[in-house]
Amino acid sequence: ADCWCARWIFVGFERVGKTSLSRALQGLPFDSREQSTNGLGVSTLRLDAHALRGWLGVTSEAPCDQLRLPADDEALEVGMWDMAGQSVYYLTHDIFLSQRATYVLPWRCDRSPPAEALCGTDDGACSW
Repeated sequence: ADCWCARWIFVGFERVGKTSLSRALQGLPFDSREQSTNGLGVSTLRLDAHALRGWLGVTSEAPCDQLRLPADDEALEVGMWDMAGQSVYYLTHDIFLSQRATYVLPWRCDRSPPAEALCGTDDGACSW
């Protein structure tokens, strides 16, 4: 049997909405009092074949010949790793990073990155 697994790693500065985005993808409500993540938060998103096709906009009327999708009785299991955004955790991030993951980098355009995250670039994204 095929393994339909993926890993999404949420990285970014603190208080930009990584946890809120992860929760929203799981269909959970927004919590304005959400505490900052300590270390790493792990959750799983299960997308059955029908839901996955809906996300991708693939229908019987608009099939996608270039993309191999799970059969109707299968599902995609997405491990969602929510990395803490406080600068004290940046050095531990390398332990968890992988070439076989998809990275999600939420960004707050209405505020500047923390000074300790900057490393000679204008945007600070080199922390990851």
